[in-house]
Amino acid sequence: KIKREPRTPRTIEKHLEGSSDELKELFYLIDEKILDISSEIERYTTNSEIVYKTSLNFAYLAIQNKKNCIRYSVRTENDVLNDPKKLTEKIPKTHGYGKITRIFFVYPSKVDKDYSIDDIVDIIAQAYSTTQ
Repeated sequence: KIKREPRTPRTIEKHLEGSSDELKELFYLIDEKILDISSEIERYTTNSEIVYKTSLNFAYLAIQNKKNCIRYSVRTENDVLNDPKKLTEKIPKTHGYGKITRIFFVYPSKVDKDYSIDDIVDIIAQAYSTTQ
């Protein structure tokens, strides 16, 4: 067996490298609002994602430059989530993400047209509440 070296986490700036200005602006706006939910929330990065956590991870995001969007995956308890605008999709159990059960995509071009920043932050706040 060949042992692989662990992948070095990328910084926020590296995750946003090559992103449009509108995508960067959207990320920083949502990031600030997520961190304002509670002083207990920590943010860290991996090679592929930006993760928000308390004692448990509750939201993962990935910058998708080709689609000019941010992909969010969020934690739920028994897949319960108040999502009146139906922004999220269920992640199939076959993908093996445990309590990370919902995914959604945020496009700068759709903010304030199809959904608001508050709609997005509300979903993430619900994910945060599952860790409390």
